Amino acid sequence: MILVAATVYGMGQCFFWPVTLGIVSERFPKGGALTLNAIAGVGMLGVGIIGMPLMGYVQDRYIRGGLTERDSSALYERVQEEKGSIFGKYNALDMKKVARIQFAMKLHDLRGKAADAGALGVASEALSKKLAKDAKYQELVGQAYDASLRPADDASEKAHDVMHKAVVDAGMIVDKKGYDGLVADAKVLQEVSRSAKENAMATVAVLPLIMALCYVGLIVYFKATGGYRALDLTAGEHQVSTDEAVADAEATPNE
Repeated sequence: MILVAATVYGMGQCFFWPVTLGIVSERFPKGGALTLNAIAGVGMLGVGIIGMPLMGYVQDRYIRGGLTERDSSALYERVQEEKGSIFGKYNALDMKKVARIQFAMKLHDLRGKAADAGALGVASEALSKKLAKDAKYQELVGQAYDASLRPADDASEKAHDVMHKAVVDAGMIVDKKGYDGLVADAKVLQEVSRSAKENAMATVAVLPLIMALCYVGLIVYFKATGGYRALDLTAGEHQVSTDEAVADAEATPNE
């Protein structure tokens, strides 16, 4: 089915833009380059201002619905934030909060290996002091801080102890019980997010279907009017097709 869908998409993409340029330039020749660029601009603006925000909005709604159906409303409240778009304000996943779950699991795994080697508690302060000089742990703490805790307007370098304290204060150093809860949360988020992406794609697929119907309508229209003809600006008020002009020229005897 993926191959079939890709083939249909490829055929549509190959013909879409040339046909669009052809119709605009041949049916509205007085517009010139300005009309061609306007058509391209409208398309890009539609994708950027309406299309992508619409897809994100639909996806976020599916995520919220999926978590509610799974009785995971408490999880959703922990990882959601309020956003604004052309569709107004709505709740969506806060990707920084989701990243905290992922990095908390990674930190636990690394600390778990060190704890087994040194017989220290996986969430103990003693283990944190031991790992303070570990290069891999320092790098992971830095990544966790940058991805989930660093303010957007802060680009300054931070010492390991500063970043580690922020990670601890955010509750990203957990024990075995806390880790099991994170694993369950991460599994639910992964499943719901994947389902939401698929459903969002299926929902917005109606837009290219509408466009396809418009092109079919053009085909029917031109068939009903005797076939597609490019307009000729040199014909004055009574515009005729280029093909008809050529045929008339060939039919006129040379003087």
